[in-house]
Amino acid sequence: MNFLGLDSPNKKIVFFVFIFCNIFLGFIFFNRLTLGGELSEYIVNEPFLLLLSVSLVVFSFLFVSSLHRICFRIHIPKINIGSVNYKSNVLDIIALLFLIISFLFSIVYGYGRIGFDSESSPFFVLYFNKFLVPILVVEIYLFYNFSSKNKIYYLNVAIFLALSIYKGFTGPILHIGFLFIYRLYFNGKLNIKTLLVIFFLAILMSPIIRILKNIIIRGLLSSGDLDFFDSLNLLYTISNVNNFFDLYFIYFERVIERFESVSITYYIIENSKLINDLYNAHQFLPFYLYHWIPQTIEKIFSQYPIFDITQDYVQREIAYQISPHFQWQTHIGYFAWMFITPLLCVFYFFYTLILVFLSTQLTKVLSHNNSATEQLSWYFTISYIVHGWFNQYILYIQALMVFLMIIIFASFIIKPFRRSSIR
Repeated sequence: MNFLGLDSPNKKIVFFVFIFCNIFLGFIFFNRLTLGGELSEYIVNEPFLLLLSVSLVVFSFLFVSSLHRICFRIHIPKINIGSVNYKSNVLDIIALLFLIISFLFSIVYGYGRIGFDSESSPFFVLYFNKFLVPILVVEIYLFYNFSSKNKIYYLNVAIFLALSIYKGFTGPILHIGFLFIYRLYFNGKLNIKTLLVIFFLAILMSPIIRILKNIIIRGLLSSGDLDFFDSLNLLYTISNVNNFFDLYFIYFERVIERFESVSITYYIIENSKLINDLYNAHQFLPFYLYHWIPQTIEKIFSQYPIFDITQDYVQREIAYQISPHFQWQTHIGYFAWMFITPLLCVFYFFYTLILVFLSTQLTKVLSHNNSATEQLSWYFTISYIVHGWFNQYILYIQALMVFLMIIIFASFIIKPFRRSSIR
């Protein structure tokens, strides 16, 4: 599996989970003739298209993982930005400040919390998060300093997890689990038995974590009117069950569905003509303008901007077609884009190539002393690119740039102390 870049157990297990979930759920969809997730009531009319969808999704993981490895192996002249030893407290203190400020903004203004309108926050809150992307920067720091035994580092891990739970996001918890497995592997403490135990515990605990997440969210949205057990009973009612065991298995299926792209790929392929006509009839914001940086570049270099950044995303329109009762946006799988904008396929590929190249090369600048940051780069690449989340992936690249500037800043702070200690 060298061509895929699966050079560590945690990469292999994550890759296996993605592939297994998509193939397994494809088989389930084929048997019950309905899709999953928000498309659970959508009938599978063309079994061949379902097989094609599963094949495209599986191939997209193989393709993107290989692309990441190829880009990472491209040699460019080494850039010396300095380094900050994990034994130093500078990065730990900067990360702690980021976390404290982010927690305060989330508590006081509700920024980043599910169910709250973050855009209505004061401008200094918006700009702090927009330009510094503190949570992603802290996540990169945790991987960069993965071998640290500093007490502040462990405190930052605890606050990072608490903040993620408070905001109602489970993704960062999975990322810390990914880091934990790599740390065991790096320290030579990971064997097949330990790996299997971690894997099965993660699978069994994931539904419970998602249940707790929903209980916390409902409690927050009720402004304290619902306590823990009231929120749990509300989940029973919504899920049409009367005990925790049945609720657990409903959420178990939802956890597996979080890893699949088969449903949306099938829906897009079967309705490709309708979606393509819709895309041509409305001037949706193109996928390469899903972030403020490319939007700014487009404004600078285009005397007459072609697109208005207030235009809607095609993801929202497809989501509306699927379920018009909620305001949400669906993801669009990597190869599913070919059926929406077939004329932009070549441009789509090169745009992806540029993003992955930027991500890997910035990571290489950081990972001269460890490969944990490369692990994170790989994880975000297959998670975001395969699922078509370009905005999130560009945010990650932005966070890499911010972290590089922090490293440069921190190395200048440490240098005088190093010189004085030598004297």
